[in-house]
Amino acid sequence: MNEEIDQELETSPQTNKGVSPVKIIVTLWISFFLVIFYESESLLHYTNAKKSNSKGEVIKKLSFEDIYIEPLNILSQAFEDFKTATGIRGYWSEEKKLVQTLSESPLILTKTRLSSAPKASPGSEIKPLPHKPVEKKDIKPSPPYKVLLIGDSNIREAVGIALEKRFMKYKDLVVIREGVYSTGLSRPDYFDWAKKLKQFILKYQPNVVVVMMGTNDAQAMYSSDKKKFIPLRSKTWDEEYKKNTIKLLKVLEKEKIFTYWIGLPVMEKAYFRRRMARVNRIQEESAKEFQNVRYIKTWNLFMQNKQIQRFLKYGRRYYRVRLSDGIHLSILGGRHFSQYVLAKISGELGLTLKANKVKKIKTKRKLGGMQK
Repeated sequence: MNEEIDQELETSPQTNKGVSPVKIIVTLWISFFLVIFYESESLLHYTNAKKSNSKGEVIKKLSFEDIYIEPLNILSQAFEDFKTATGIRGYWSEEKKLVQTLSESPLILTKTRLSSAPKASPGSEIKPLPHKPVEKKDIKPSPPYKVLLIGDSNIREAVGIALEKRFMKYKDLVVIREGVYSTGLSRPDYFDWAKKLKQFILKYQPNVVVVMMGTNDAQAMYSSDKKKFIPLRSKTWDEEYKKNTIKLLKVLEKEKIFTYWIGLPVMEKAYFRRRMARVNRIQEESAKEFQNVRYIKTWNLFMQNKQIQRFLKYGRRYYRVRLSDGIHLSILGGRHFSQYVLAKISGELGLTLKANKVKKIKTKRKLGGMQK
């Protein structure tokens, strides 16, 4: 039997297992059109801005950019018209319903079904929590300053890098940056920021702390006694999240460290925008209960005429404010954000910029054909 099979294999024609070049080209073109279809709105804004910017200019030399802008604009407009005609444009911009349902499900990060969890009423998410605002006294620290930046991926990446660079321009100031990916205040069972902050304070001895976190926090969480798992839609979620925020701020209050809590800017996607507005509200209410904490609002920083600003002009070009996830700021977005925040902090602390060192350039002068 085995011999017959071997003979059949030997006599059967050898198949070519290589990938056809035609298939590769077709796959690349399909991927190209899918990307344009998905990002048609952003591409349309970008190409329209480029076209309006080039109006009235005399084109001396045709560049590669001039060649692809017009076809890209036409294709993006065609896809936008198609989305509008088929009724999927609003659905597309609001995020896929399946993804939204899964992300809001209390079964995520849980092992048991919580079908009995109460559903929040329409106005419950924006109802302010009970808080005790205190009168802010002038308890600012005196120089020299040692500034500690802490937070999630925003501090780890564009925002934190831009803030650190700007802080370094001031006199009598040292800055340390500690950002940790995928962390926040909802899941101290995964990463306990209050505990980690105590270690950072012991290590660096800062007298100013700048906090920015929250983009990972709109998720189900454990209660403070770790006996219940509270879904995001639960009425008690806000109370538990505030407890975790207060716990972090009490560490700073005990050490008498002056603190700036930076609020999150408006988000691109509607469902995530609502969640971050909820997180911002709780963080701001918590900050009001401490004399040593100042809350910096940034929600409207990327809003223009009540519309979300997706692009920033730098020179003659337009660049995205955020990365493709619609959450994290781009390098240029981070610079713009840090400029606004540092203006608030430097004004209150009375920071002074370092003097620019002017380098003397030695020049060689020709005198009578000789160099001197």
